[in-house]
Parts: sequence; structure tokens; C-alpha cells
Amino acid sequence: MPKICVQSPEVVSQGEIKIHARVNVTTKAKLDEITVQGSCECADVPPPMIDVIVLVDGSDSYNNKVNVRGKIEEGEAFGETNLLIKDKLVPDLAKALKDRGTFTMVQFSGVKQLEKTYKPGNDGQTGTAGLQHYKIEVETVPLNDRTRINIDDIEGLDGNGQLFLVLQDLNMDGFIRRLDRALSNDKLAKDQKRQRVLIIFSDEEWDVKNLDNAFGSGKATKDSVCKVNNENYETFACIVRPNRNADQNEDFIKNVLCNGEASQRYQKIYTDAFENEMTRAMDNIVRNLAGRRS
Repeated sequence: MPKICVQSPEVVSQGEIKIHARVNVTTKAKLDEITVQGSCECADVPPPMIDVIVLVDGSDSYNNKVNVRGKIEEGEAFGETNLLIKDKLVPDLAKALKDRGTFTMVQFSGVKQLEKTYKPGNDGQTGTAGLQHYKIEVETVPLNDRTRINIDDIEGLDGNGQLFLVLQDLNMDGFIRRLDRALSNDKLAKDQKRQRVLIIFSDEEWDVKNLDNAFGSGKATKDSVCKVNNENYETFACIVRPNRNADQNEDFIKNVLCNGEASQRYQKIYTDAFENEMTRAMDNIVRNLAGRRS
């Protein structure tokens, strides 16, 4: 049978295959440490407006002899406290806060026999002529380089230490509204906070027995008043004592009056070094307020 042979050239076929791929990359990071530094500032958040209310003890127990200008002055704690407030505290606050603060000063004492008949919120008026539980010596004023206060001729009320009577009044709506009106809202920058600071110059002896409770039933106590006070104010306590190593009411001052912030807010002053230690206390407080940014 015949055979037929056919020779054919190689045939090459070419083509393209296109592959589209999508790749997701997930990166996981672990935060090992966070460092917060006090020097950090948020440029768009203005520092707070600060209302400073100063309470000065005008009772007879506070007005001890004190060491000032290198000598002992008899019965001058009250007068020397006022002198340092006028010549040092107010100018230093004005310089530190730079037009973003107010100043108010109240002298307190108390009339023990008239405590039980006092109507809370009555601005210290006892209803008896010539007798007051406390007195507003400097009405609320703006703090700036023009601020001057005149308290040279203030006389002590010379009663007993009714600190909690005046504290309760300062926490009532009437007084709080008075502070809020001191600088109208149009003077506050957008988002600017407002803080209330209370600076108390007193000894360690206080009375509260028959004071009506303005925030509940029955009688007010040290604890009931401070509970409300700590909601409205940051309290600095400058406590003047005649005897070293015999401090009274330590736990109460640290944990209740200063609301557990004793390391920042509790200033100890003794009569044998009154001028130096009072000056140091004022410097500490001004430094604390000047450093606030929120």
C-alpha cells in the first residue's frame, strides 16, 4: 500500500494572561509608654478665668502676737495678714493671672449666741445692730495691673470662729450668681473655663453647733458644709498656729477642708515665723494658679 508523508512547519501559538491582584497590609503597633509633661500647652484652648475669694479670720483667737519685720508684734496677726494681702497677694495675683481673674475679700468671725437664729444667705447680718457674723470687705473686682484695694482701716469683728457659717453662705446661689456676674460672658473667650478658688486665712479653732442647714434638714456640720463647698470651690487653707508640733484638726484640714489635696492646698504658718511663712504660702498659691492651662 503506498504511503504519503506530509511535512509541516512548527506552529507557535502566543497569548497574554493578565492577573489583577489586590493586597491588604495590616500593621499592628503596640504602645509601650505614654509620657505627660506639665509644659504641654494647647494653643487653641484659652487658660481659665479664676475667681479668687479670700476669707480672713477676724476672731479673737486668730489675732495672736506674730513675728514680723524681725520682732514680735502683740495681737497683730489680723492686721499683718491684711497688709500682706494688700501689698503682696493681690499684686502677685494680678500679675500672674493677667486680666483673667477676679478678687473678693470677706472677713469672718461670728456671734456664738446668735448662730441658732441666723438665716443662711443673709450676708452675715444677725438682726442685731452692730453685730455681724461676717462682712464683705472688698466687693468682687477684676484683677489687673490697675487693681488696688483699701483695707488699711479694717477692724476685726472679734467674735468666735464661725468659719462654716460663712462657707455655707458662699455656696448658696445668691453669692455664686454675684461672682458669675462680676465678669460678663462677653469678656470670656470661646471655650474658656471659669474656676472658683477659695483662700482661707485662719487658725485651727472653729465652731458650728446650732447653724441651720441650707442644703438639707436639721443642723449644719463641718462635713455637710465642706461637702457642698468642695463642689463649688478649690480651697486653699493657710492655717496660723502659735505652737509647733501641736497641730490640731490635721485630718480634717487635709482630707475634708482641702478635699484630699493637702500637698497643693494646705499651707502651715506659725506665729514665730509669721511673715516669712505667710509670704511663702502666698507664693505657693500664686504659683499654683498661674500655672493653670485648663
